[in-house]
Amino acid sequence: MTPFVKVLVGDRSCNGGDHRWSLPVQNEDGKWTPGEWHEHVGPLAILTAGFHLTRNPAFWWKEGAEAYAVEYEGALRDANGELVVHLGNSICCRRVRLTRRLTDSRLETYNIYRSGWHCLSGQIVAVAEGEAVVLAEDRVRVRAYGSAHVEAWGHAIVEARGDVTVSAHENSLIHSLSNQMVRASGCALVFAHNSAQVQAFDKVRVCAFQNASVEVHDEARVIRHPTQAI
Repeated sequence: MTPFVKVLVGDRSCNGGDHRWSLPVQNEDGKWTPGEWHEHVGPLAILTAGFHLTRNPAFWWKEGAEAYAVEYEGALRDANGELVVHLGNSICCRRVRLTRRLTDSRLETYNIYRSGWHCLSGQIVAVAEGEAVVLAEDRVRVRAYGSAHVEAWGHAIVEARGDVTVSAHENSLIHSLSNQMVRASGCALVFAHNSAQVQAFDKVRVCAFQNASVEVHDEARVIRHPTQAI
């Protein structure tokens, strides 16, 4: 089972809080000096009070995020002394310190990819950023950033930001939120926002917001919405 980690953007919490963390420092010999301990004062409560760690950082990922290995003490436990794990992946702790930043290869064990080709299937959440290429099928959910490329099949869901390129097939669902190029075929559903560019074929449905550009072929349909992008 993968260890619990902490997801931050810069030195700040990024999921429901803005706590500033003491970051670990990598020494010249490659070893890490841990950051300072952080302690929560008061009762602990999942999602509302205490320091939260996760085994599924892809679910909590944000653009520009990093994940850190941790040491923790005083994790919330139930009346039987068992560790309280929220939705199978998150715990709440009284004391935490960050020990090192996870490498790209280590991030891949958590389905976070920054380079290379990766084929994913099943009910998982994954992140593609940098130069990563991800082929997602079944019910995979992918959050894509940077210059990543995602091929979506079956009932895969893709949320894309930055200069991501997405190819959507079958019944996949795409949320294109900025400058993406999306090529969609089959019965895919695309939500295109801001300056997204969409080529739609077959029976694709496109909901276009703001300045999104849509090129329609075959029986594809586009609905333009004047409302603000979500």
